[in-house]
Amino acid sequence: MPSFTDDSETQQAKLIINAAKSAGATHIVHSTNISIPRPEEGKNWDPKSVAAPALEGKQVVEEMVRRAGFTSWTILRPGVFMTNFFTPFVGMMFPDLLTKGLFVSSYRPDTILPLIDPDTIGAFASSAFLDPSKYGGKEIRLTGDPVKVEAIVEAMAKASGKKITASYRSAEESQALAETNPFIAGQLFSLDLYKYIDMAEVRKWEVKLATFQDFLDREHVLVAKTFERVN
Repeated sequence: MPSFTDDSETQQAKLIINAAKSAGATHIVHSTNISIPRPEEGKNWDPKSVAAPALEGKQVVEEMVRRAGFTSWTILRPGVFMTNFFTPFVGMMFPDLLTKGLFVSSYRPDTILPLIDPDTIGAFASSAFLDPSKYGGKEIRLTGDPVKVEAIVEAMAKASGKKITASYRSAEESQALAETNPFIAGQLFSLDLYKYIDMAEVRKWEVKLATFQDFLDREHVLVAKTFERVN
């Protein structure tokens, strides 16, 4: 998880970059966020938000990677992790899902999220390391499956066999909670992430993309564990 209170991500990046250079690495691959390098273009961007430092830190690290002096570099910009809705991350982001089967969020039912399987990010990273001539100097936004929030909830219910329902906060409630909760602030920012989705662009790399259903099928044990306390 990124830090929402300090520049630890930047400091860690410096250590990794220096270690890689000392070891003689010539190609570096870094993963940030689908909205980088221009999160301020989002209609819900707030530079004073408690979530803003995390995104601003990613901008800084991207520039560090470009200027580090490696022979080549690749920047991956993934969307919303499919793992966010399951153990262990769900407890921080959507805690009522664990015990009540209630998906409480600041999204809207028709909000389209650019879902990405972390394994797909890994596949892109390994491809970049194996073929730096193809991936060198490239900045790639990653979406594996653009899905409406209401469809995400339905898919989780079907996969788990449990009753899972959605509850959507009002704009006023969301704004108030977002002042101190970075996860809710992030949900508000995510309302227009759909504009960064370009499936034709991501498919041209010919790396296999996992749909949300693919993820649910593969991670059926994780799905069952996540919702085991839901009646």
